[in-house]
Amino acid sequence: MRDDIDWFDFRKRYIANGGDGIYAAWALLYQEDSIPDIRRYLKTLGLEQRLTAEPGICPNAESLQPRLMQFTTNQKDEVEMSVQARALERTVREFA
Repeated sequence: MRDDIDWFDFRKRYIANGGDGIYAAWALLYQEDSIPDIRRYLKTLGLEQRLTAEPGICPNAESLQPRLMQFTTNQKDEVEMSVQARALERTVREFA
């Protein structure tokens, strides 16, 4: 894994090469925006100690999550799929 390539720079270049775009990966479950609401609800039930959602409980996932890239996969036909594949190939080669 390379740390010298910025996620946003890669995305920008991919789009410039004809790619549809790249999306960030979903949040880790225990980092979702709803966690404070869930904590409040659990507290009303006396179960607040049942939820562990502190940063650092899964360091591997926390390290990996910001690096993940989700590519579109809903192209209508093989021609559009080829455009995306070529854009990705060009972008990878440019950063190689």
